[in-house]
Amino acid sequence: MKRLSVVLALVVLVTGCGGKDFTAPTDGSTRISQGTVGSFGDGVGIGVGGVLKDPDRAMLSVQKTGMDSVQLTLKVGEQGTAFGRTVSVSAVEFGDHDYAWVKVG
Repeated sequence: MKRLSVVLALVVLVTGCGGKDFTAPTDGSTRISQGTVGSFGDGVGIGVGGVLKDPDRAMLSVQKTGMDSVQLTLKVGEQGTAFGRTVSVSAVEFGDHDYAWVKVG
């Protein structure tokens, strides 16, 4: 009986507790891998320095050609402003690589 409990506990740890697969946002946001920079036109790039849990959020570096970067840490659904543009995080995705889904308006 103890052996069965240990096996079941391991299965839950490995497979998760009934979590569903990630569904990509459909709001026009861009998927950016942690450690890389996505381009948003007008000389604006957004680098993802980290993707964090509890609450889900992303550490972003908003860059514009010839200017100092602006650091933002945004929770999913939260908005910030840099260089007159609105930046929001639509979702974060965890796996072999972590991603932030970022939208710039």
